[in-house]
Amino acid sequence: MRNSHRSWSFFQLESFLMYKAQAIQSAVVKVSPAFTSQRCPKCGLVEKTNRHHDTHKYWCKQCQYRCNDDRLGAM
Repeated sequence: MRNSHRSWSFFQLESFLMYKAQAIQSAVVKVSPAFTSQRCPKCGLVEKTNRHHDTHKYWCKQCQYRCNDDRLGAM
């Protein structure tokens, strides 16, 4: 069952989210994916070298915020 979700189109996923959000009087906010894995959620600095692909770590040089780089992109 888990692998069947990989074949969903992004439009279909968006439609499902919108439907569910409307059912509970909630909102869906679209966010541009540009630089999501490079932007610090604390200070807003966008720096490509803050993300380390080999170790999957993100470390902001400005405010010292640290987390997993995939988690950062999802935030």
